[in-house]
Amino acid sequence: MAATVVVLGGCGAPEPRLDGARRAATSFEETLARADYVAACALLAPQTRRQLEQDSDKPCGSALAD
Repeated sequence: MAATVVVLGGCGAPEPRLDGARRAATSFEETLARADYVAACALLAPQTRRQLEQDSDKPCGSALAD
């Protein structure tokens, strides 16, 4: 599965917020690279996780593995 990462465009966003978004995206990508799908699911926002499970009709970890 290709990971989709949302990058904050900035538009005046404070630097600490941008740094946090970068760290979160990096952590997510690293967990996917290690095939640690349970940990990757834990990094998703609850609504994103629910939507992924609903769309794939699978638990989050299985959906990410596909």
